Amino acid sequence: MNRPIKAAFLDRDGTINVKRDDYVKSPGELVIIEDAVAGMRKLQDKGYALVVVTNQSAVGRGIITEAELDGIHARMERKLAESDVRLAGVYFCPHLPGDGCRCRKPRTGMIDDAAYDLNIDTSSSYMIGDSASDAEAGLSAGLGVIKINTDGGFSGAVDRV
Repeated sequence: MNRPIKAAFLDRDGTINVKRDDYVKSPGELVIIEDAVAGMRKLQDKGYALVVVTNQSAVGRGIITEAELDGIHARMERKLAESDVRLAGVYFCPHLPGDGCRCRKPRTGMIDDAAYDLNIDTSSSYMIGDSASDAEAGLSAGLGVIKINTDGGFSGAVDRV
């Protein structure tokens, strides 16, 4: 078996893209934060695989379908690739906050699944996000945690990794 890799688990809304109060509902509504691109590039240069773990209750609320969410994520991956940022994976939870699923942050299901699928060493990995639930999920999964301000501060925050 291959040696486990280190990873940066990244929240999406407010970390990679501008957070919207009414949810990102189409690929055109996704606005990538340039500071996040710079931070992700720094992490890649330090040997971290980049894995998005994102709560997407817009699916569970019937606001968008999983197919529409796939289109949003495909655009995100294309826009990041234009800046030489490559994602190792995108994991999402479609459930509502009260559904009691194992995947919705602050639970660790998405992190656990990615760690298994991608052979990630969680003890040498980080969770980066803008919310308390991101931080709690990271801590519960045994990750280092970097909490950033919504829509900014990513690039400078990863300098200490």
